[in-house]
Amino acid sequence: MVQSVGVMLAGALIWGLQATHPRVVLADPIVTFLFAFLVLLTTRAILKDIFDILMERAPKGLAPAAVEAALGAAPGVAAVHDLHLWVLKPSVVMATAHLTPLPGFAPGAVLAGAKAALAGLGISHLTVQVDEGEEGEAAAVGEESALLA
Repeated sequence: MVQSVGVMLAGALIWGLQATHPRVVLADPIVTFLFAFLVLLTTRAILKDIFDILMERAPKGLAPAAVEAALGAAPGVAAVHDLHLWVLKPSVVMATAHLTPLPGFAPGAVLAGAKAALAGLGISHLTVQVDEGEEGEAAAVGEESALLA
């Protein structure tokens, strides 16, 4: 509506004064640029969210150290490394991590504990690789993806 009023005023100004003031035709591009600036100001928050998503920044309000601590405290986890957090869209937080299991813990149990720990933090998508254990036993899981509800 603001743009329509601005265009109508610029048009009336041009129509009424063009014969005596030829430079008045600049009113139209000036109004257009002012409206474009107004649009940029009002969409600043959306543009920042888009930029954060494209740059794969860590989610706001979720410290990587807290996520690493939650994964490290999950049952059967000896070590956490290669942790990455990013936002796919404002409501979907994603994480990837490599976990080293404690001796005697099955990879499936480690994965279940990791999923539960991250679900409590609001992370909705997770890819976990359970690495070899301390004694060199191969983790049969490899890469496991789970979409948390």
